[in-house]
Amino acid sequence: MKALKFFLLMFAGLLLPLACEQPDELLTDELSEENLKCTGQPELGQDRYLMMRGTGLKVHYKVIGRGPVNIVFIPGWTNPLTVYSKQFDYFKHKARSIYIDLPGHGLSSAPENIEYTMDLMADAIFEVIRREGIMRFVGVGFSWGDSPLTQFERKHPGMIRQLILLDVSIGAWPPITEEAHEATYNYFLNLSDETKAGLLQQLIPPATAPGDLVDWGKYFLEFPNKLLANMYYYDDAEEYCQPYPWSIPILLIYNHLKPAKELKTKRFFPGCEIDTLGGDQHVIQWAYHETVNELMDDFINYEPWRPGPGRTTMPFVAHFTGNYVSIGPCETCGDSPPYFLVVNEGNGFCNCIGNITHHFEFCSNAAKGFYPQGYIKAYFTASNGDRLDVVISGRVIKGRSYGHPFFVTSYWRDPFTITGGTGRFEGARGSGFSNDYNSSKDPLSHHQWRGTITLVRR
Repeated sequence: MKALKFFLLMFAGLLLPLACEQPDELLTDELSEENLKCTGQPELGQDRYLMMRGTGLKVHYKVIGRGPVNIVFIPGWTNPLTVYSKQFDYFKHKARSIYIDLPGHGLSSAPENIEYTMDLMADAIFEVIRREGIMRFVGVGFSWGDSPLTQFERKHPGMIRQLILLDVSIGAWPPITEEAHEATYNYFLNLSDETKAGLLQQLIPPATAPGDLVDWGKYFLEFPNKLLANMYYYDDAEEYCQPYPWSIPILLIYNHLKPAKELKTKRFFPGCEIDTLGGDQHVIQWAYHETVNELMDDFINYEPWRPGPGRTTMPFVAHFTGNYVSIGPCETCGDSPPYFLVVNEGNGFCNCIGNITHHFEFCSNAAKGFYPQGYIKAYFTASNGDRLDVVISGRVIKGRSYGHPFFVTSYWRDPFTITGGTGRFEGARGSGFSNDYNSSKDPLSHHQWRGTITLVRR
């Protein structure tokens, strides 16, 4: 169980009065754009609904304001979109803001017979921004809200132009054991009324919290345990909690930040900007909204987005095996163990390249499995000699994970980034995750990479 996640928030609750009075309407593809227009002043906001393709779930969201950029606000664990009430008015003349009740939250559909995966959350975000005609946006995530945004970026890389994270709890990597995963699920599934009330007081200390925040948070006491446990379970799932290779401007605002969490933050969000407020409230965008709004405002680049050169984005799927050509100490990695230079070469097939060979060389901490330790050179080569450059980082984990066959001796499921190349790969960008392992059946490394690649059209 992630201890810090007890400082996540919340849940389906009270909605503030609408500035633009209009009957709620379930939007479908057949409804015209006229149905999206507000009868009052559009800059003051409108509630909207859509039906998700495939699932049939109704998603509620609020659109407020006008401006040169789009900002998409994602609430935390079980929060309705009203967790951002103190941002409604502040940003309405600065940007077009979209506040989303994710499935299972607020006024969106919340059936108990489905799985609330991060895939589902990311798909809901995509459905909303597609309906609103948004090409790129500033993503804002509170507490647990960074996970849906990260999964969205995995599935639709390049659409988030800047990322703002508010008092987030960063996932456990390497992942927790399956036993701990199940135990955490059962804990939340069986929360007593007394325990929920205690958690609520930890999340919103009533002695120092604003009175309207205390009133707002009471909905947590009625939030179904089955839903909150399911959402928490999938946030902990191994395929969702691993790091992502972010390469955009990122701002993190914390209430408190211990040294260990600061190191973890910089590892998960390289190059990020970090601000710390102090105080004892987790819902910082409500309790300390004046400061948080100004920090967000200063960070956002309000220059309107304009399309660049023509690009094509497609799936990236590569299967290949590698030989450990050499493993040993070198000057690049340091003079002595536990740091070694690893050279791995082999061949395979990639859907958008064809037959490939690869060359990976990197420094590794042999004792703990972390790589690369300050140095990596990695690329795929196509049959015609065009090279695709990549970077991958993470940790090799001893043993096997659930779902692995018996012969797996170690594995790594880590983020990779496509950084360019030569020939038709010049200017290429992309990202994804590895699903790799070493085996007792042979001396080879086995690699399965999936993600997306964006190529410049020539």
